[in-house]
Amino acid sequence: KIIKEKVIGKTFRLTEQIDEIFDNIVTEADYPKTYEVIRRNKEHVTKLFQTIDEKTGRHNYRALKHAFRDFEYFYPKIDARFLKNTGFVNDLFRVFAILNYEIQLGHLSPEEFLSYNPADEIAQAMGHNSNRFNANEEAKEAVSNDARFKGVLECHGLQWSVMYASSNEIVFVPALWGRVFSNEWIAPQELSEAIQNGCYFPKQRAEWVNLWYWWQREDDQFEDDLKAVREKLKHHEYRSYDVIM
Repeated sequence: KIIKEKVIGKTFRLTEQIDEIFDNIVTEADYPKTYEVIRRNKEHVTKLFQTIDEKTGRHNYRALKHAFRDFEYFYPKIDARFLKNTGFVNDLFRVFAILNYEIQLGHLSPEEFLSYNPADEIAQAMGHNSNRFNANEEAKEAVSNDARFKGVLECHGLQWSVMYASSNEIVFVPALWGRVFSNEWIAPQELSEAIQNGCYFPKQRAEWVNLWYWWQREDDQFEDDLKAVREKLKHHEYRSYDVIM
């Protein structure tokens, strides 16, 4: 009764308009490392919040703030030399926020990222049948996970294709994102290689990535890339399944 008496004459308004309360939930005190990144991506945050709301009829500020906190924790793991590229940092935050928020709401799980098998997409693109596409329940569940993962990406206008992995719009391959959101330890070198082999740092990309995008290279650069790839193949230096494919 005391509490009710003290709020007589006051009006409380609940709102789901993220742009109205953004400044209140994003403060430099809460996010000292990533404050400027989040602030300059306010438009993307608003779009993310509204997209989920329109799709599910649900909005959850706590889940959104949790995604921001997770990014605050993840951000320092990125090598400082990459943080000078504003385009890369903005895309990294945008994708991180989308995937993390979807996880917070229970629409995805890190296990679905980890189970996403690029071999299926490669096999289909090359006109082959994948061994996973059979009648057993485990295979059906894996295919369902793949479809759900890609469905979430499409909902947010993100494109992903394993055939063009180095120019995709989700920054990292799905399996790496799965490890990030599972809080698995990732070697700094592995994280740096994944970043520099993307579309943001062409001068630092591996020779096999440059060869894949041969039309972007000058003739002499192409010859150097081809020679390097042949030598590494000859000496079995490529160990990653995805790279070999």
